[in-house]
Amino acid sequence: IVKITTAPVPTRFGDSRGVIKIDISLDWPSPGSHCGVLSSALVQRLCTMNRHLTPLVLVLKQLLLQRGLNDAYTGGLSSYALTIMVSAVLQRHILEAPDLQPD
Repeated sequence: IVKITTAPVPTRFGDSRGVIKIDISLDWPSPGSHCGVLSSALVQRLCTMNRHLTPLVLVLKQLLLQRGLNDAYTGGLSSYALTIMVSAVLQRHILEAPDLQPD
């Protein structure tokens, strides 16, 4: 993975403090070892199954970003792992009796 961070660039609001961060994967794994497409399909299916998943993950991603914990490469939590964890918690609450579900 190549991690790129740009120098501050102007944003559409004229603010020059915007930094763009990009991760590029250059590894071409052997057949059968790459699960990116399957992982993407799983996340899309989970988001379709639970309408609360996307907004909740986005809020948590912002909190992780503010605390510098959003990058798995440096010991933080990846977006995929966060999505799977939040989905597991939400599914647990869906399976509970209605009187025990959070509002």
